[in-house]
Amino acid sequence: MFFAKKLTAEEAQQLGVDTWELWVGEPDKGTWHLEEQEVFYVTDGEVFITVDGKKYHITKGRFLG
Repeated sequence: MFFAKKLTAEEAQQLGVDTWELWVGEPDKGTWHLEEQEVFYVTDGEVFITVDGKKYHITKGRFLG
């Protein structure tokens, strides 16, 4: 299951996203295979992701899981 949603400041605080380890990535057009569900919070920039053939454009302030 994949989802992307805009978080309110309160929701981000409840999740503690400001305590999560920062990951900085370079543009990558490769394929990732995850063995367990991961969640991401976009703090800057944008992410283009394709899941099960459906394309998503994720921007700052969005939570992905």
